Amino acid sequence: MSQHEWIMARTSPRRSRRISLTVTLPTEGVDARPSKSLTLPWYATAPIAAVGALVVGWLAAVASVLAAWASATTMPLEQALRFATQVWLASHGAGLRSGTMVITIAPLGVTLVVVVIVAVASAYAVRADAPRPGAPDATDETSGPPTGLSMALLRTVGTIVAVYSLGVAVVAAVAGQSQSFRAFLGGLVVAVLGALWGLRFGAPFRLASALPTWLGRVPRAVGVGCLSVTVLGVGALTVSLLVHRDRVEQLTAGLAAYGPTGAFSLLLSQLAYLPNAVLWAASYATGAGISLGVGSIVTPTLNQVGILPAIPLLAVVPTEPFGSMGNVWVASSAVVGVLTGITAVRQGIRSPYQALAAGALAGIVVSAAFVASCWFSGGDLGTQRLVGMGPRMTSLLVIVPGVLTVAAAIGALGRWLARRAPSTEPVAPEEGELDDDPDEVTKPLFGDADEVTAPLLNGADDVTVPLPDDAEETRPLSRPDR
Repeated sequence: MSQHEWIMARTSPRRSRRISLTVTLPTEGVDARPSKSLTLPWYATAPIAAVGALVVGWLAAVASVLAAWASATTMPLEQALRFATQVWLASHGAGLRSGTMVITIAPLGVTLVVVVIVAVASAYAVRADAPRPGAPDATDETSGPPTGLSMALLRTVGTIVAVYSLGVAVVAAVAGQSQSFRAFLGGLVVAVLGALWGLRFGAPFRLASALPTWLGRVPRAVGVGCLSVTVLGVGALTVSLLVHRDRVEQLTAGLAAYGPTGAFSLLLSQLAYLPNAVLWAASYATGAGISLGVGSIVTPTLNQVGILPAIPLLAVVPTEPFGSMGNVWVASSAVVGVLTGITAVRQGIRSPYQALAAGALAGIVVSAAFVASCWFSGGDLGTQRLVGMGPRMTSLLVIVPGVLTVAAAIGALGRWLARRAPSTEPVAPEEGELDDDPDEVTKPLFGDADEVTAPLLNGADDVTVPLPDDAEETRPLSRPDR
């Protein structure tokens, strides 16, 4: 191409053409969803979700056992699958038999995995049963649930719980487990926890919206309390691990003679029982202490420990009481209660009695959850000396509910009094909360003008606003609709 042709090609005008686009929306009565979508009824979705949770939970246990079995194939595959089934049943409280040893301590690490699986399956079933957005009986996240919708979702959750718990009992009976009824009860607990968790994330409305206004923050307070107990247990376990680090290292080095397979199996087993250790450490920190077999008691102020198995996780057990530091650990349960009570108070609470009731209720629920978890975490490690291991339930029932409940009530009342105290600065309401009975709003004006105080009572008719030029003007004030 020559220079003249190149210039002509460069300077030639570009043709432009305007294109008009029109967007149309489907008319009313026309379903915009694909016509080939398949929607199953609740009596099919709920059982499928429960059976799916059973299968996936069992496969998770099989995968963890086969990961250790792959490097030591001396055990037949059928025996490895049978042992994996026993591990899965043990996570539901049915116990585990390893040779001649019977272990009734549930591996709560596996239990937590199973609960998460049930929660995911329940959330799927709840979303499938809930009405789609725009449906006549649909609702939003901030409004309360209609009665019909609530009953429908509870029907789905109840079906999942029933099918799952019965499925666990059937598997225990087929596997020849002598603790079939205990497996059924454990499956019932796991299914209830997972189903309620799934309902929390799958329901098209906020569950707290169904509660009275003064109880609206109690579910969040219960979550804060349970998290605080977990942090307490992790802290106590970490401190004991640092103090007895040399002993843990010696036991770990002694077990290295079993090779990589033994080390990997030991790691998996200790991870499976790590939540148990956290709960035991939390029970120790509250002052209730733990029992490690016949005649072995460990508390912050008393220590009587017998012979323990050479397991690195048991090497963190204190050999001496903390002395005066033990009182600090005992006071930690009161701190958990105060945090729970502070979270339970919302801005709409008008009466101190409501604040006390909300804090006490949150403390009772947290105490019940903690005591039940501690009871589920204990058991026997054999049939001779190491029986009745775990938190000391009698002391736990005496100490924890009273301390937590009273501390939560005090924390709630203190939070309510702090909010009622006069303040010179306006406090913005928390998310989703409005003060139902505001007294006045103080807002600075521009320039050198003073402040204006606008009463928001029903009897207020107008407001006087000083202007910068010292003039006064009266304007009507209307109360905004809520």
